[in-house]
Amino acid sequence: MNIRISEASKRLGVHPSTLRNLEKRGTINVQRDWAGWRIFSEEELMNIQSILFNRRGGSDGTTMA
Repeated sequence: MNIRISEASKRLGVHPSTLRNLEKRGTINVQRDWAGWRIFSEEELMNIQSILFNRRGGSDGTTMA
């Protein structure tokens, strides 16, 4: 199933502009539908999640007590 950028950003916990910037930099390769809308596959979401995790220094944003 393919989803648009607004849903992808919600699922990844980032702003849509973050995804656009990753695409602009060539970090991710985003497919587009017939109307030119960005669409993300489940596989691409997992790839982006991994990229974001690594950019955060391997932290998922939680802290250990």
